[in-house]
Amino acid sequence: MAQGGRGLARIDGKVIFVEGALPGELVEIEMLRTRKDFGEARLVRVQEAHSERVVPACPHYNRCGGCNLQHASIGLQRELKRQVVEDLFRRMAKTTLPQDWVIQGGNPWKYRRRARFVQGKKGLGFHQENSHNVEVISECPVLCDPLQTLLSQASRVAVGEELQAFADSLDAVGLWNRDFTDAQLSTQKVDIMNRSIVCDARVFFQSNLELVPSLVQSVLRIVDTCVYPKLAVDLFSGVGVFAKFLQEHFAKVIAVEWNPGCLVHARKNVGENCEFISSSAEDYLAKLDVHSIDLLVVDPPRAGLSPEVRKALLQARPQRIAYVSCDPVTLARDVGEFVRNGWELKSAEGFDFYPQTDHLEMLVVLEPAR
Repeated sequence: MAQGGRGLARIDGKVIFVEGALPGELVEIEMLRTRKDFGEARLVRVQEAHSERVVPACPHYNRCGGCNLQHASIGLQRELKRQVVEDLFRRMAKTTLPQDWVIQGGNPWKYRRRARFVQGKKGLGFHQENSHNVEVISECPVLCDPLQTLLSQASRVAVGEELQAFADSLDAVGLWNRDFTDAQLSTQKVDIMNRSIVCDARVFFQSNLELVPSLVQSVLRIVDTCVYPKLAVDLFSGVGVFAKFLQEHFAKVIAVEWNPGCLVHARKNVGENCEFISSSAEDYLAKLDVHSIDLLVVDPPRAGLSPEVRKALLQARPQRIAYVSCDPVTLARDVGEFVRNGWELKSAEGFDFYPQTDHLEMLVVLEPAR
């Protein structure tokens, strides 16, 4: 299995990526395109199947551009993700993950509480894979019931327009489209470890609420390794989830976020005893003595840490970095640069936030060599 969920084969030594194929299978393929170093093919027929191959549960599978691993059992999915991540770290970071690292998982179905729909001519759906065409969805087995119900309701936006939807802990569904007014945006509540977090459908929030507490608890376990828990910084803080829990353990917490909508919620979630800074990560780090930070939590977008942020952190050497990543590729790239500059990878953990897809959330802890 290659990163991205495709099977990897070789023909006359040339790498061929096969969508829908599993390791160890004998398959018949049709070549789609051939490049200098690799080729891409589609699966025509499975002649010898993997013992963990299953029938996809979704009637739109292979047309919708969302899930790409429904043809594998959930156990095999997580094992393949583990192998892919370990391979990425060996090749890109030139290091190995701890042997005892694990992937935490929850319900493989009806877990998704956040979705970006597209309005088709005959209803809501998702973009087809590598296409702007809309696959109108009759049912989606990874959506929670409130979002599933939304599929059968009347159109809220024009054809071709996107509609963001979020179902909170109370099953209240909030909607947002770029043409919506602020008055149409409802505040929603998420319960995490008996604490209430407010947000809305316009800002980012994890779509798998079942696993968020596990991620928060893993970050808090890192706090126990801080000898002098004085200052924690939540970089890319969003609506302040990590900052809210860190403030109970540190003398001072700073939340850094450039999105003004996120900061509005963060001030409500964390309280005024936290210092809020509206800034990009690059601008913030350029003005700060990061060496004074006991714990730096970074949760960047899929692109990972920019070269400027990596350079600033390598120079300033905070005491400890908890790196939360939604893309193992950019995570391995960034960790590799830290390792090459004398940092140590102390621990790693995976969180299967997106079952039935190749995506995996990761948490790694980095410390400068003493």
